[in-house]
Amino acid sequence: MRGSVVGRLVQTLMRRYDFLAVLVIILCMGACGTVMPPERDYEHQLFLKYLVAGDQSKTALDYKTAEGMYQEALADAKKAQNLMEVAKAQGSLAHLYMEQGRTAEASTIYADALQNCQLSHQGVDNSDRQLLIAELMTGAGSVYYSDGKFDQARALLSKAVQLCESQPTRPPDFQAVYVEALRRYAQTLFALGDFVQGESVYKKAIDGMNGAFVTALTQQEMAREYQAFLNSVHPGSPAVDISSSRNAKEIAQIDLADRQWWKIMHNANDLFMKDKIDAAEEQFQAALKLASQAGLQQRYALTLSSLTYIAIRRGHYAEAEKLTRDMIPIDKKAFGEDHAFTGLSYMLLGDCCWLQQHYKEAETGYKEALRIVLIRNRPGDAVYTEPALKYALALKKLGKLKEARQIEATIKSDNPLKSYPKQWR
Repeated sequence: MRGSVVGRLVQTLMRRYDFLAVLVIILCMGACGTVMPPERDYEHQLFLKYLVAGDQSKTALDYKTAEGMYQEALADAKKAQNLMEVAKAQGSLAHLYMEQGRTAEASTIYADALQNCQLSHQGVDNSDRQLLIAELMTGAGSVYYSDGKFDQARALLSKAVQLCESQPTRPPDFQAVYVEALRRYAQTLFALGDFVQGESVYKKAIDGMNGAFVTALTQQEMAREYQAFLNSVHPGSPAVDISSSRNAKEIAQIDLADRQWWKIMHNANDLFMKDKIDAAEEQFQAALKLASQAGLQQRYALTLSSLTYIAIRRGHYAEAEKLTRDMIPIDKKAFGEDHAFTGLSYMLLGDCCWLQQHYKEAETGYKEALRIVLIRNRPGDAVYTEPALKYALALKKLGKLKEARQIEATIKSDNPLKSYPKQWR
């Protein structure tokens, strides 16, 4: 898999599962879809680092810092007169604004980004460009949907779907965009009363999730969402107002609960970053209760990870380990056994054991995390580096020096553990 695709996969993951503040996912900074002259390479690396820093801040729900990093990336891209990179940075900003409910700003930036992406022909890998256009169209269409402009949403989302379907092949990251475009398109059709086509598009979205790396909803959640929409209308009677249906109202309540969850998590993370640990824990517990009551399985799993970091910050490593062991079965159910987030939880388990000097258990956690990473990545890819290094360190502690050297020989990226606490150095 090319470096550009690996980078897109990880960026997609961070956009979909937004907020692990401590556990850093390292993006691939190496090969990209285009060949650049040497004098541009440093500027390109700087652009990527700004995007990564923005994604990491967004992951931590530090929206102010994320916005600043994306603005820096945008300024760097404009300075280099690279329209593709300008569009990418604008897309990141627009996604951020959309997440914050700043739909007017998001709409304007999506439009500019689409124009820049359409103009970027030379030196651009066509599949990268088509993926970005589809993603931007989906984002812009989602803004129209959120604002109740359903006709405009239908026009743009149908184009996004057609663009995805026109590709000869769709790698997992492209498939994820396709599924999200289908989902938003189906919701728009339902809002417009076109229940027959909406049902067909929803089914296509559910079927398409099998080939997607990550998506905003699990296949089971999307199936439940679709079923609720379907139960809200009588087949053959498109005049029925779905807003008056009990099932439609339930969906609205779940959507409201999800927005409330994000608000609580944002406040909790802000307190956490200010070292107000007791107040942060209280907010995380409130988010956990809300996720449980609303049946938001993925949100519940994500909140548990935050409580684990509270325990680690307090030095309660045994408690953190117990939380992580309780969390992993939930991750498997909510995301999937081999999902990237489940892999992150295994690495967190390894960290908790390492901090207690339980190196055998740490080795087990890091080994499983590495196995999951290797499902979608190769040795030498940047996202492979951290779990590989930690696994090698655990092997050394257990006296398995030959195995450790074999793992270390596959690592090509810079050592990310240099900036870590002394326990990993």
